[in-house]
Amino acid sequence: MTNQYLEFFNGEGKEANTTLEELMCVGLNTGSDSLGAVIHIKNDSGYGGNLCSNGSMEHVAFWADWNNNGVFDEYLGTVSLNVHDIANIPAGGLYYNVLMPFDVSKHLKTCDSPNIIRVRAVLSWESLPSTTDPNQLNSWGNYRDALVQIRPKRRGDGVQAVLSHVGNVDRLMIHPNEFLYNYQAIAPEPENNRPWGGWTNFRGIIDRDGFAGVIKYRIRFKKDGTPDTDYATVADSVTNSLWNPNAGSYLVTHSADPDGWFIYQPDPANGIHSIDANFLATWNTSGLTDGTYTIRFEYTDENDIPVTEDEFSIILCNKGMSISPTANDSIDIAFDLDLVIDGGDCHSYSSKDPVINGHLRAVHPYFASWTLDLQPTSHTNGAIPTSPGATPVPPVGTTVPVSKSYSALGDTGPTGLGASGEWQLNTSALDNCGYTVSLGAHTRVILNSSDDYPHYVPKAVGFAKVP
Repeated sequence: MTNQYLEFFNGEGKEANTTLEELMCVGLNTGSDSLGAVIHIKNDSGYGGNLCSNGSMEHVAFWADWNNNGVFDEYLGTVSLNVHDIANIPAGGLYYNVLMPFDVSKHLKTCDSPNIIRVRAVLSWESLPSTTDPNQLNSWGNYRDALVQIRPKRRGDGVQAVLSHVGNVDRLMIHPNEFLYNYQAIAPEPENNRPWGGWTNFRGIIDRDGFAGVIKYRIRFKKDGTPDTDYATVADSVTNSLWNPNAGSYLVTHSADPDGWFIYQPDPANGIHSIDANFLATWNTSGLTDGTYTIRFEYTDENDIPVTEDEFSIILCNKGMSISPTANDSIDIAFDLDLVIDGGDCHSYSSKDPVINGHLRAVHPYFASWTLDLQPTSHTNGAIPTSPGATPVPPVGTTVPVSKSYSALGDTGPTGLGASGEWQLNTSALDNCGYTVSLGAHTRVILNSSDDYPHYVPKAVGFAKVP
């Protein structure tokens, strides 16, 4: 970084009275073209009342110095935050975040030209900050400067687009041949080799390059290998959360035309921006058969000519894990998840016969992990379920495995048959009490656009420890 930037990077800025609130930092989310700032609320009172009252407002105005000449030449907008008196506020205070989208399309450069600019955030309590003077401070508040890197232009000139996320995960991480997210063939882990299911959203940006006319886009799908005539639109309607510096935030719902085209709503030429991370559409996959599907993302350029920006395939898996609802003497292979004490549960164990043997089943085409849990832990004295050890009675405190994770291609989880899914519990250390062992399992499906792992629980068995 050259010396011309050092003065402003994470600059301290200037302040009025920051006894009660202070703007701590400002930064840019390049993926969503949005500026963010963090406000530190320092006191337990002075903000207009508790949460049952209207409280008061913290306002943050954002400015840009596009050519880094020391002059903030564009007011970008103001966002506001409601705060209150919090009686039990922590000693370090509370921190709040504000977010504001802004238009960078007119200032993009090619990827071989770093595009660092200076931005400023100005905090003001109750009274709105100036929209004409970036240096003006009101009675309460301060401002902060920071350097940010504007994302590069996609390619060439004119209207351009990119599909950035599928189901809230990075589009670039979808394998071109395996059609899974974050594919890894050697020693994979649960975060690798993931399909999609449920409601799958699509996010992306269309850069206008100064074009103020109508831009349309559509996202279509078909079963992999079928003719293009099978393409269908992923959605019939879309609701966008938009923001205007002069009008605030609002929702707009629009429908696709007969050919599946939507009008691209964010329109920076009119001061309208997307505040929902460039949301384009949501695809309800729950009624489709599992398998591979091809996705095509298209948009219209400044001459109203359709452009295919992206075409790729993904694997859908909407199969869940069925859980055996009955107490069984042995594993019921009609279900995906089952847990048994061999010969049946609800038996008593003593120091003369302390070892419980059992099996578990947790199978899924995209298995992630299973876990056994012994409760109540307040009486277990460190004992946990384990796999059968080299000795007939595994020692108390043995830690492998109370759980197991996906670790190889083709691993669909323990079947519960034979040695697959065996478990033991040495009850010697347990207090005299009643207990349950519960089985839970996760799959690797990116379900409903969440990168959390779908969880299926519980199947439980019970027993008692007696003298």
